[in-house]
Amino acid sequence: MSQNKWDDDKIENLLSSVPKIKDTRTKDEILQRLKDDGVFDDKPSQKPVTIKKKRNWIPPLIAVAAIALFALMIPSLLNQMDSENMEFSTTSMDLKEESNDLNTFSSESAESEISQDSREMSIMADDSGAHLRTSVYPEDLEGFTVFHIGLISDQVDSIPITVLIPNEQVMEDLGKAEPTSVELYNYYAPLFDEGAIGFVDYHPYKGVISENGNQVIHTLPAGHGYDTASATIASYTGSLIDTFKDYGEVVFLNEDGTRVVFDQVGEESEPLPLHSEYTQFNYFKTTQNDGSVYLSTNGRRSYETVEEALEDMKIEDNDIYQSVILPGVDYTVSVDGSTVTVEFTSQLDLENFNPMEAMQMVEGILLTAASFDMDVKFENVVQTDWGGFDFTNPLPIPVGPNKIPLVIQ
Repeated sequence: MSQNKWDDDKIENLLSSVPKIKDTRTKDEILQRLKDDGVFDDKPSQKPVTIKKKRNWIPPLIAVAAIALFALMIPSLLNQMDSENMEFSTTSMDLKEESNDLNTFSSESAESEISQDSREMSIMADDSGAHLRTSVYPEDLEGFTVFHIGLISDQVDSIPITVLIPNEQVMEDLGKAEPTSVELYNYYAPLFDEGAIGFVDYHPYKGVISENGNQVIHTLPAGHGYDTASATIASYTGSLIDTFKDYGEVVFLNEDGTRVVFDQVGEESEPLPLHSEYTQFNYFKTTQNDGSVYLSTNGRRSYETVEEALEDMKIEDNDIYQSVILPGVDYTVSVDGSTVTVEFTSQLDLENFNPMEAMQMVEGILLTAASFDMDVKFENVVQTDWGGFDFTNPLPIPVGPNKIPLVIQ
């Protein structure tokens, strides 16, 4: 309202200027109009009545703003929903993974416990110490074929190795159940990975290895190199003895069939006997550069009698081969037929020593007697059953020393 004050004259003037409203219709005309509109009828008109709903219109600017705001909010809402879904999915996955991890952990723990229990049960079941053995015995041969081979050590001497090959594999590889040692050598020696177990790459021999009855025939090519020095000849002949111990001798021939003349000998070679007083050895232990310990002959030193060989096992006269006789232990040796009796001068309690070293002494003595084709009876030992051995009886003759698995390249 204006700040000017209205007076009575102005109001009267304004009202007087409003036009007069007059209805010129007669009473009859007004009555007829009301009748036409059905005001006086008892029933309502059959004409449908359209009721328009009241609409609350939003002003255009507000509507546009609302639409824009809603448009801006949709991505945010979608992202939030996706995030929540992802979080839910991730949480579900995490829970599932945690459940799987828990199940895996429980399974692994159970398997670990079972494995540990199995190991402990195995140790308890094998408290005899038979697992300490490094040689092969007749009882180990069931289902296996023996493959002997002499491998050249870091000290350039042959170490006798015994390999057990499953009979099924031999049958598959060679097509026969009982191949000869020459057949085994010709097949497996070229495949044998000597370097993988710390030995010099030496096999297969140069030339051709064949057999004729109880003979091994080595046909050598010119320039074979096995006779360049006395040490190379010693390694060569030593490996032949360790590899073909099932035969009587090795014959050396040139490719033209004549007998080989080794440079260090200067005359035609004689067959190498594989079983004689020159192949009767005692056993010591030697250590490779990689720390592996093997039982081996003491530089191919041979003996006429088993008593002498066993007595000399007490003497350590070089740095390459160490005595297997335990410190402070002494014994006497006697022979009765094919059995050697080793009686300890003081009662021997094997549990007082390192188990592996005690086993090396026992097996070293057994291998020494075996090179004379004899078994051993131990006397004055506290234990009657140790290392899988029955000390109340002569122990079995080893088939071969230094058991290793077949390693092929």
